[in-house]
Amino acid sequence: MDIGELWPSQANLWHILPTKDSFPTRCKSDRLEQTTSDVPVFDAMTTVLTAVLVSLIAYFCHGPLHHLLFQASTKTKSLGADTDDDPDVSSNRCIVKRLEEEEKNCVVSFGSQSGNAQEFAEKLGREAHTRFSLRSTVAEIDECTYQNLHKLPDSTIDDDGPFHKLREHGLHNLSYAAFGLGNSSYAHFNAVIRKVDERLQLCGARRHGPLGEADDGKGTNAEDFIDWKDKMWPRVIEAFGLVEHETEEREPAFEVIETPNHHGPIFQADYTDRNLAQQAQAVTNHCFAPISNSRLLSGAGGRSYIHVELDVKDTKLEYQTGDHLSVSPINSDVEVERFLRVFGLWDKRHETIRVRSLSDDLGPPFPSPCSYESVARFYIDICGPVSREVISTFANSVSNAKQKTTLRQLGKDKEAFLTLTGGNFYNIAAIMEALFPGEAVNVHFAIIIEAVPKLQPRYYSISSSSALDANKVSITVAIESFPIHNTNRHFSGVATNFILDVASTENEAISRSRVQPITYTLPTKRPHLQPSLSVFVKTSTFRLPSDPTIPILMVGPGTGVAPFRGFVRERVVMHRQGKDFAPMTLFYGCRKRTEDFLYQEEWEGYTAELGSKFRMYIAFSREQQNKIYVQDLILEQSRDVASLIQNGGHVGYCPTCDIHIDIRKTSGSWTSLLFALSSGGVENAQGDRE
Repeated sequence: MDIGELWPSQANLWHILPTKDSFPTRCKSDRLEQTTSDVPVFDAMTTVLTAVLVSLIAYFCHGPLHHLLFQASTKTKSLGADTDDDPDVSSNRCIVKRLEEEEKNCVVSFGSQSGNAQEFAEKLGREAHTRFSLRSTVAEIDECTYQNLHKLPDSTIDDDGPFHKLREHGLHNLSYAAFGLGNSSYAHFNAVIRKVDERLQLCGARRHGPLGEADDGKGTNAEDFIDWKDKMWPRVIEAFGLVEHETEEREPAFEVIETPNHHGPIFQADYTDRNLAQQAQAVTNHCFAPISNSRLLSGAGGRSYIHVELDVKDTKLEYQTGDHLSVSPINSDVEVERFLRVFGLWDKRHETIRVRSLSDDLGPPFPSPCSYESVARFYIDICGPVSREVISTFANSVSNAKQKTTLRQLGKDKEAFLTLTGGNFYNIAAIMEALFPGEAVNVHFAIIIEAVPKLQPRYYSISSSSALDANKVSITVAIESFPIHNTNRHFSGVATNFILDVASTENEAISRSRVQPITYTLPTKRPHLQPSLSVFVKTSTFRLPSDPTIPILMVGPGTGVAPFRGFVRERVVMHRQGKDFAPMTLFYGCRKRTEDFLYQEEWEGYTAELGSKFRMYIAFSREQQNKIYVQDLILEQSRDVASLIQNGGHVGYCPTCDIHIDIRKTSGSWTSLLFALSSGGVENAQGDRE
């Protein structure tokens, strides 16, 4: 089960939002050439906070913004208290001190679990600098303290007006823009960014432009980001008299140096050189864990599901039941070759290069020395969806005049772009093949590695129990693989097919249900070692209640059942130790008993062992003429469910990460049903269903 952000909510509900693991939606901002201006665009003592607050760190995880933004909205006086004695305020973590010391006047703050928000934030920060000469910096919310925001100086504010008290102790010197990432299929669409925006304004801060809200449920993150920027920047320009540099030329953020005489080791996925391996692990916190067991969970027909266990006893990895496992994938052979051929790099794919950042604020995008091939295989997301901004970036850099014209037109025409890309699952190389068949597209490699996102790890709910399975960690994987409608192309999820490929080395019996076989090449073959994955543990707040006497209701269709397998196994340990605990109820949904009933024999065993302490309701949506879903079973048991919630029981729900929109709508309906039950009982639930 791939996971996104965590959403605890009212009535002790837990919620895991799924993300599209194998085809994540990301967007890249243009980086235009910087030109100098004789007119200072900002007063020296004015600061703009461009808040790309797209994570739940601040509110739900009690990060550094929690007290400032979400406690006692009318108690703004506390914001004006003298906090100089606070070590965080006087330290380098204080955002105001950082701005002063680095002589910055624009900060892009972000919170990110999967890396998507960071990609947006970094590009927006560079765009602010290159288009308007803003002295911008990018800061992760959790790494800074914000208690001193009220001390930001601003020479443009007078002493009169209805918000005098807010200005006296509030955030009247703070200007900001805000953009959130959410999913409209769920009950609290972009709730965090809305709450942040509300509290900032209550404290006297001024927002410039609309509140931006991306909707991953519609797959429109990139377009939503562009639309928001198109409306936001004119407001900021008007408010601060910014001067935009009118140029289509751009300087890359990185320098790529070819080193044909390099004969030493190069960075690759399994880091064959010991020193390079130590450097890489220090940066990524990943370690290589061998696959000790894997098996096919699904029957004939339909999608393939596999169970993968990793042996972690000889690693430093520790986890708690409910945590997430990050897996670092690599790109497939066919996509690596496509990418290198399209951009004219195939003939020199083995040539060694070094990459150097041209900005003090920007680190190298990946370790070097490496080769063109290793960059495409291990470090950049060549299989991710293409965005209009990347198209526009390449249009400004491509050398062929015909290609330049075509790409410029496509980058400017939203409707034409959406018509071309809709339902076609184009990555950057595939769309170039479609536009310019048989032609190489010559774009400077430095521009490519800046515009194309980094290859991000994928997160999976851990399906094992740390109490029962201390030396191993398991995940449940749905393989993304299907033909693309009306084309001769095939879509294959990056991470899921990589995991399948590695797992099949350990267990050849695992089915490869693909229209076309996919292969992945690791840099060296090590037959004496077990097949391994590069992984690390991401701590979660998705936990069993600390009090075992609290009853639990769990909802997990498809691979959404993965964390609940771990929860049930946790209770199995308690049962075997003779300890008492409250009943657990699981609502599970799949298509057919013979096709995708995951862990069927295990559930039967848990039911027999735990007796009345474990009940399971199963919705088979395709075994009868009228489809039955999880929400139908919840409604059938609505009185018991409502009673459990209203009497302090805990509800955990984990919708499947499925790429098909009808599944998301289904998940949204049972999510709404649970909230109806928690707030008003059976009558509200029935009304909500109607």
